[in-house]
Amino acid sequence: MRKRFEQGHETPAWKSRPELYDDLAHVWRAWVELHAGRQYVSLGMAGCAPQPIMFFELSAWLDLSRIDGQDERDEMTALVRALDVEFLSWAAEKRGT
Repeated sequence: MRKRFEQGHETPAWKSRPELYDDLAHVWRAWVELHAGRQYVSLGMAGCAPQPIMFFELSAWLDLSRIDGQDERDEMTALVRALDVEFLSWAAEKRGT
């Protein structure tokens, strides 16, 4: 998209993309990594629905990332969970539920 935008092509998605602040990039990367292992539940003919990132998966990710300080762990947990709530709300809205 960026390349198309730089070439002068109309790219509404690029223009309306959210801004990612440098000091929060590590939170986004954490969520993306955890999102890749997300489980989905079947809704039958209606498709499937994403499940929340499990606490034990987030805790294991924090361990593997060597994030040891309790304050840092608490902050990362809160921020990743907040992103996940937004994603789950978006996914539910997209499904029309």
